Amino acid sequence: MLKAAGHPLFFYSKASTIVAQMLRTNGHKLYFYSRCDKENRENHMEIDFLIPKRTLNRKHNICPVEVKSDRYTRLTSLRKYLDKYPEHLGTPFVLHDAPLKVENGVVFLPLYMMPFCPVNRTMIPKRNLR
Repeated sequence: MLKAAGHPLFFYSKASTIVAQMLRTNGHKLYFYSRCDKENRENHMEIDFLIPKRTLNRKHNICPVEVKSDRYTRLTSLRKYLDKYPEHLGTPFVLHDAPLKVENGVVFLPLYMMPFCPVNRTMIPKRNLR
């Protein structure tokens, strides 16, 4: 990993950058999850985006969003994250370059459908119209 002034530089794929821009345009703050455990590789996880619900309650407040820019979609981190925090998570989404499908509770959306993703429509903060 490259470092500049002591801070790691993260290089995102074009697809992740586009999804980040769409999320920001719809009023979301960008959060991610990263856990690196050098001693136990099984604990290593990275989630591209964590989108909180507009109104928080006791359960299912966060939707994890993974971006896969190729057809080979390994979801190891997402599966680990879902197993570790099931009570906190809403519907997980994977944005990829293949057709729409739902598999094991995960919604797979083609990248071009990001503007229509439920995380954008139902969880955007209300804007002040003044």
